[in-house]
Amino acid sequence: MRIFNRYVSIYDFILLLGDITVAIVATAAVRAVIEFANPAGTPQWPHWLFQGLAVAIIVVVSFYYCDLYAIGQ
Repeated sequence: MRIFNRYVSIYDFILLLGDITVAIVATAAVRAVIEFANPAGTPQWPHWLFQGLAVAIIVVVSFYYCDLYAIGQ
């Protein structure tokens, strides 16, 4: 598969999607636990998922710049 002028294997793509999924789910789960411990009204799931997406982007960019996605090295 070719993304941004670079060939990416299916394994690398699945690894990237897995990291994004884990970061989003973990952030939403932590926010849910905090909310259930301190109920303040209605849950704000879209807000939690947006925070999870922001964390996922930070994690993926950090892993990329630390060469953690360079499996061949």
